[in-house]
Amino acid sequence: MKKLLKLIWRYFKFNLSAQMEYRANFLIQTVGMIINDVFLLFFWWILFGKVGVINDYGMDDMLLVYAVVTISFGISQVFFGNLFNMTQIIINGELDSYLLLPQEPLSHLLVSRISLGALGDLVFGLALFFFTSYASVFNFFLLIIVSILASFVFTGFNIIFQSLTFYIGNATSLASVIPDSILTFSLNPHTLFTGVVRIILFTIIPSMYFSFMPVSIIKHFDGLSMLYLAGAAVLFMVVGVVVFKSGLKKYESGNLIVKRM
Repeated sequence: MKKLLKLIWRYFKFNLSAQMEYRANFLIQTVGMIINDVFLLFFWWILFGKVGVINDYGMDDMLLVYAVVTISFGISQVFFGNLFNMTQIIINGELDSYLLLPQEPLSHLLVSRISLGALGDLVFGLALFFFTSYASVFNFFLLIIVSILASFVFTGFNIIFQSLTFYIGNATSLASVIPDSILTFSLNPHTLFTGVVRIILFTIIPSMYFSFMPVSIIKHFDGLSMLYLAGAAVLFMVVGVVVFKSGLKKYESGNLIVKRM
């Protein structure tokens, strides 16, 4: 774990310094994502201005939801920037260069890229939290902890579907559509979902662990819910690693010469 954390940090510093060589592009992408998030919230501001409250959810609650989701997504994409590129890397045979590195290939594959847009999400979420009525020192620490755990749920879930390429060939559509569904459901009040849909959001599409449970922990701290969230984070990451490593045995080299700096 210590070696992995050092690897992540070194890649992050290297990728960030490389991106800073083009400061204009860095600022445009980061600010652009922040503006995109603001416009998404603008829709909810108009809606809540008309209806007031939706199933016990008000605008203040939606600000917290967006803070948690954007921070969690930002953490996942800033530190594991190649997460959404895994399918193409496997299909194109570009995985060869990672197999030659001393650290296990999945770690290098995930952390070798940084997403500038996601950095905007991360900054936006951290700033947005202080505009909610839940802002406090204790809740801020809770926000960081639950967001990190939620990011592992999101990362593990995506690793699973990206790794399906090893088993079924080109899984590009599946790997993009299904994981995106987490974000689609997560950016809505969880009180809208009941019955079978709610069960699905705890299992097949784990939006409950990515958004609803973290938000609930911040609003009404519950140690048991925190343990459930931590267990879900570990479970999805472990399953993701197992699926990837098992699929790696089926990988066929692309015989490409790839230069990595």
